[in-house]
Amino acid sequence: MYEAPEPLGKQEFLKQFDTCYLSGGQFMWQQLFYIKKWMWIFSAGIFFLGAILSRNLDRETVWVISALIPFLALTLLTESGRSRVYGMDELEYATRFSLKSLMLARMGSLGLFHGVILLLLFLCIGTGFFPEPEDMLYFLVPYFLTVSLGLSLLRRFRGREILYISLGVPAFVSLFVAVANQIYPLYSISMVKWWGIACLLVMIFTVKETVLFFRQTEELLWS
Repeated sequence: MYEAPEPLGKQEFLKQFDTCYLSGGQFMWQQLFYIKKWMWIFSAGIFFLGAILSRNLDRETVWVISALIPFLALTLLTESGRSRVYGMDELEYATRFSLKSLMLARMGSLGLFHGVILLLLFLCIGTGFFPEPEDMLYFLVPYFLTVSLGLSLLRRFRGREILYISLGVPAFVSLFVAVANQIYPLYSISMVKWWGIACLLVMIFTVKETVLFFRQTEELLWS
């Protein structure tokens, strides 16, 4: 019914111990080593595969690389739900750095790495044919669509179901891109404005789901 009083001599007691100071940059660098190696290798593999395909594709078959992009987001979704899969989230709430800070650092690092890969893939297309601005839209839309849908589902599930979500969402988006392009020419010049609108919408959706995802993490921390 009542809040406990502050313990006597708390600050004096804590001053007896040497605490290791970590700057923001050091903290981010430290978290890179906690991300599984296969995630870095898998992301790099997507880049090399896309770079190889770009040399053999023409303008009409650029959708093949676009359908490959959702699997790049697979590593981000897997890292986002790793604590919940192994039931370690409650334990990580009690660590020196909160689970929210750890996930933000790791997801931010992977997101930055993926941004570099998408940019390099865009430049690699220029080795086979001159890259057009809309080519970046063809990469961003499936990537952000996969991330936003994945985060939305991760907020609603726990345990082993997260593994199926992390694998199923990229596969669904990739299949959707491939099938939709066979039904209607999505990658034609007349569709560029719709790609721009879709990119804006999925980016807004991704920001919204990211905020809700971390807000849920914070609420669980204090519940």
